[in-house]
Amino acid sequence: MTGLRGWGSRARLRTGVASSRVRFEQRAAAVRSRPKRIIAWGVALLVLMGLVGWVFWMSPVFTVDEVRVEGGPSDGATSVLSAAGITLGTPLARVDTAGASSRVRDGVPWVKEVEVSRRWPRDVLITVIPRSPVLGVRGSDGTFTLIDHAGVSFETASALPAGVVLVTPSTSAPAPEGLRAVLGVLDALPPDQRAAVTNVTIASASSVSFSLGEVQVVWGGPTDVDKKLRVLAILLPTHPSVIDVSTPDTPVTR
Repeated sequence: MTGLRGWGSRARLRTGVASSRVRFEQRAAAVRSRPKRIIAWGVALLVLMGLVGWVFWMSPVFTVDEVRVEGGPSDGATSVLSAAGITLGTPLARVDTAGASSRVRDGVPWVKEVEVSRRWPRDVLITVIPRSPVLGVRGSDGTFTLIDHAGVSFETASALPAGVVLVTPSTSAPAPEGLRAVLGVLDALPPDQRAAVTNVTIASASSVSFSLGEVQVVWGGPTDVDKKLRVLAILLPTHPSVIDVSTPDTPVTR
């Protein structure tokens, strides 16, 4: 019996050694194959990335079918599209949205702000905010140069739009400082008084005058806006025909 038990123990030992050897060889084979699997996965990932890049950057799957313009006047879309320079059929991912925005901003004077964005899968949207005219400078030919709140001349119109203040310069090109003075007045006046401003005249950078209802106001230049407004508010109830606040410390009424 003792011999049988000894034989059985030796058999189990040999079996255990063989099993350990098999497991060791399997682990060694797995370790040897790991770099191959990593390389295979890497190659597959590169192929996938290349395929995705080709689809988005080169293939006709996601190309520009339409460029739309939102905002601005109904007749202004053509000039925006022309300035943007986006070609139909261009892969959408390759559209230079920043460059298109810059071209519209520089090439279309009436555009105040612009945003160019992709609309997957095949459209480009150009959203513009137009400038709003505040002043209209009468030209010698009877047309009006429209000027926005920032003092930018952006359009010529045959008629003065409603709500736009008429400016009559002494020269063909009014002084920028004079325009700045007028814009400062309009910005600071209460809404009811602003609506009553007419007949703005710019003789020079420091010689601006306008009508405020029935009163002629000699404003002067763009300085001391707050002080001039305070003096004007004090003198208007006296119902003069002329108020000169060009030197607000020594105002004159007539």
